[in-house]
Amino acid sequence: MAELREILAKNIAYLRNNAGLTQAELAQLLNYSDKSVSKWERGDGIPDVAVLVQMAEIFHVTLDWLVTEHTKQRPPRMKNGMTRNQQLVSVIALLGVLSLALTVFLSFWISGKVVWQVFIAALPVMCVVYLVLNSVWGKGSDNLYVISALLWTLLLFFYVLFLKLNLWLLFVLGVPAQAAVILAFKIRLTRWFK
Repeated sequence: MAELREILAKNIAYLRNNAGLTQAELAQLLNYSDKSVSKWERGDGIPDVAVLVQMAEIFHVTLDWLVTEHTKQRPPRMKNGMTRNQQLVSVIALLGVLSLALTVFLSFWISGKVVWQVFIAALPVMCVVYLVLNSVWGKGSDNLYVISALLWTLLLFFYVLFLKLNLWLLFVLGVPAQAAVILAFKIRLTRWFK
């Protein structure tokens, strides 16, 4: 029993820290006091099975994961495939691309030119950044939406780049390209999840 308390204490503390929650925040989610969470993390007590089930749902792990010792701790994935810290890194990376676009825009503006197209150019770059991060940390099936956004933002970028030519037919090319992306993902998902 002491070994189980120790394993649970370690896993609860690990999951809570990995999710970026304080003991009080976890306690609030469980409708318990932070003292109870502290007691569980010290190994001075074990939560009820109903609370363990609730914790497993909150952290998106199985009950088996909660009560099993892990030699190499790997952060469990959240519903969207990323942990809270990974989500924050993704948001910071996307804000970095926007900040870069704003810096370029302001540089041109100070020199007397208004180049608003910089923000349109930032859209496909943001899609590529998120595609890389989601491929590493997230669910691969979500990449369908990211690649679709990349496709349409690239078409928008080229349309805006050659605005004077009024190349609206570029968007017609997007329809078969989008169909190809969807079909490619259906084939890939079918092959991997049989």
